[in-house]
Amino acid sequence: MANTVRVAFGFEIKPQEYPMRLLSIAVVLLITCCVCQAQETTASTAGSTSLADAYKQVSEGGAVLLDVRSLKEWNKGHFKAAKHIPIKDLTGMNSIEGFSKEKTIYVHCAKGGRATQGAAHLNSLGFKAEALKTSYSSIRDAGFKEAPAAE
Repeated sequence: MANTVRVAFGFEIKPQEYPMRLLSIAVVLLITCCVCQAQETTASTAGSTSLADAYKQVSEGGAVLLDVRSLKEWNKGHFKAAKHIPIKDLTGMNSIEGFSKEKTIYVHCAKGGRATQGAAHLNSLGFKAEALKTSYSSIRDAGFKEAPAAE
């Protein structure tokens, strides 16, 4: 047994088996990562609404547009239809006044990252929220009108 090495759970392997064992472990990890990524992608795109549909729903009063950018970003320009709760404040809230759990809340930021985080938090509180994972300019181009920037 001098030519073997004891590894996890009492298994012993020979030095000449190292490369094959390492390759096997790498393949298992790679497959696991691919499966997890596929599940995450499916979950994050499930129920995605087009910007045109989001605009229509917000315009007709059937949905709410929530801006989770910082106050500084909000003051540089925002959409007239939007309500504002910075992401730092939103994620610390356990309840939110003034939002209906019956209406979809479309959450947006500058590029989509904070919107995803905000929508996940709102959904955990029982709201129907969806992140608009796109740029501010794309949302504007979909028809949302901007309010005048604060000086």
